[in-house]
Amino acid sequence: MKSKGVSIYIHIGSWLLFLLFIGAFVFDKENFSNSGIPIILLPSFLFFALFFAVLFYVNMYVLMPYFFLKKRYFAFSCIVIVLFVACFYLKPFERIVQEAHKMHANQLEGKLENGLQNLDIQRRSDSPPFRSVERGRPKPPSPLRFDLISLVLFLMAMAGSGLIVLVAQWRITEKNKSLIETQKVKAELAFLKSQISPHFLFNTLNNIYALAIAKSENTASGILWLSNMMRYITDKSEEDYVPVEREIACIKDYIELQKLRLGKNVKIEFSLKGNYANTKVAPLILMSFIENTFKHGVSNIIPSQIVINILIIDREIILETRNTINKMNGESSRNGIGLQNAKQRLELLYPDKHHLQISESDGMYSVFLTLRHFQPLKQTQK
Repeated sequence: MKSKGVSIYIHIGSWLLFLLFIGAFVFDKENFSNSGIPIILLPSFLFFALFFAVLFYVNMYVLMPYFFLKKRYFAFSCIVIVLFVACFYLKPFERIVQEAHKMHANQLEGKLENGLQNLDIQRRSDSPPFRSVERGRPKPPSPLRFDLISLVLFLMAMAGSGLIVLVAQWRITEKNKSLIETQKVKAELAFLKSQISPHFLFNTLNNIYALAIAKSENTASGILWLSNMMRYITDKSEEDYVPVEREIACIKDYIELQKLRLGKNVKIEFSLKGNYANTKVAPLILMSFIENTFKHGVSNIIPSQIVINILIIDREIILETRNTINKMNGESSRNGIGLQNAKQRLELLYPDKHHLQISESDGMYSVFLTLRHFQPLKQTQK
């Protein structure tokens, strides 16, 4: 509403400046001061202002929206040609010039008649003084001439109003594109989030099942850690960003749960450095890569190693994982739902703000992930 009011004031101010310019161009100081008639009240000037105002807004609110933008170009062209011909024959600007000339002629004639009365000369038609006065009177106004200025103003009015409509339409189109992209991203994120919980729960329950089959005394602890992780997933996975400490707590519970089922052949190294207070990160975005490391990189048969390093410094989260390549799982298993899901979420939530590098070297599978400008957590009142 505020912008609409500003727009109205801009239109009014622009028209006033335009009409004042036309008035200053046609009427000189002497005519204006001696006419006794304000410029804006002259019939020809009122007709001029009304003609171009109607032309401007008819094109802006009728011709452009209902003809040009709807691609009815032939009808639009015909109407514009008709209006152009009307402007050519009506000659709005030339009418002002002729009326100004007529007003100036009437002023001169009045001055001459007053001078004759004051001199009290003979009123004979053949007297030399009277003949000289007749010769000094201005000639009557000539018929309306070709009005080039009106045609130029016609083109300016049509182009100006058309440009306003096109710019407004372009802004609407760009806004709609942005809205569509936002809705698309939200829909994709909702779909990806709907996959996180079932996929993660399925893999973790397999771990609990393995403990139960082995009748491990740590089964109860494993269920407790699973409960903590499920609470985090159900409470926070619907959010776009969560506190980093919640993500790290889930990672720690998951590592402890994995330690229960893994034997002495698997060596796990976990390192956490940096200050992660008052910051946020996308939920389960780090967890997805760590889960993938345990899922595809361990074996109770052959010796294996898992290294997990998390560093938070200078508004960057750096995750580095390395694990022994387990050839028994096969290469195709690396392209599961969890890893693909994580990559897509990175593209949606951290566009141009993340770097992911995955490599294999010397029998080790490595992941290096950097999240830049991660979401800050607003301070809460204590």
